[in-house]
Amino acid sequence: DGSWSWFRGMRGNVYTSAEIAMLLARTEQQTGEESGSAMLEKTMKYLDGEMQRRVEEMKKQGGARNDGFIDDLSLRYLYLYAITQRQPSAASRYLLDRAEQAGAGLSIYGKALLAVVMQRAGHKDKADRLLQSLLEFTVSSPDIGLWFDTRRAGFDLSSQRLLAQTATLEAMSWAGETYSTEM
Repeated sequence: DGSWSWFRGMRGNVYTSAEIAMLLARTEQQTGEESGSAMLEKTMKYLDGEMQRRVEEMKKQGGARNDGFIDDLSLRYLYLYAITQRQPSAASRYLLDRAEQAGAGLSIYGKALLAVVMQRAGHKDKADRLLQSLLEFTVSSPDIGLWFDTRRAGFDLSSQRLLAQTATLEAMSWAGETYSTEM
């Protein structure tokens, strides 16, 4: 069905599937190697279905569309659309509308992903504000360089500091601006 599981024989998991899709998409983007494109396409179809169900549930619950919150899975889904340059799905359009108001409560990693999403969606001002915010969380020293010294670039699975730094560098490169990249 296009989903990925934690282990062989287990049911597919939407979070694991999103992570695998991100790895496949980044590999394709960075190397030009398309050997995983069939797997990525199948996984994206699975994610489209899952995210459409989640969006329908959000709408049923009557949640405010622009309440300034976007969950990690939705953000990863939008990021996948951004870097693969797919035609927007109904779910991705709805979530992008919600994401436009997000940012304040996100982890460093989340802000970096959102900056890429906003840049690719043509919201350069929002992307620039997110990048500026990311840089405000950095400290530097001549011996170590630039790094994040904040709990928002934590050590949990979804917000490891190396991931946050890598995602921030990626966001800077998508923006095409000259930023300090001593990370």
